[in-house]
Amino acid sequence: MTRAIDRLAGVLAAALAPRQAGPAGRGGPVAEDQSPGEARMAAPAAEGGPMAGQTRLDLLLRAMERLPRPLLALGALGLFLYAALDPAGFARRMADLEAVPDPLWWLAGAIMAFYFGTREPASRPPGGAAEPNAALDDWKAGGSDGGATGA
Repeated sequence: MTRAIDRLAGVLAAALAPRQAGPAGRGGPVAEDQSPGEARMAAPAAEGGPMAGQTRLDLLLRAMERLPRPLLALGALGLFLYAALDPAGFARRMADLEAVPDPLWWLAGAIMAFYFGTREPASRPPGGAAEPNAALDDWKAGGSDGGATGA
């Protein structure tokens, strides 16, 4: 069971890990008891890369953290496909959703807003200032109106 979880973590982490430039993890020797995905994960860790010192559980949890957004996007597209393939079934499901009380929808919306709204953008360093924005600085200084025309 543990070996199966390790293999699943290795495959998920290898599939969801960002690709690195260079030959790291490609073309190196593979141990007999090691899958190609495990070999790709072991190479950056051996070189002190971003996965160095992390356990399989860490990698599995990191991979699972990346799943909600793509699953929600694919689910939304799936709803369009479902509506196109089975309009009567889709109408029944939507009628069932109409029976859900409003406070429950508010709670679900609040949970989604806090989950997706509290994530720190990866491009901004923690505690760091945002990149300078010339148009915003000009607007704050009372400069031009940005090309808007008045009547």
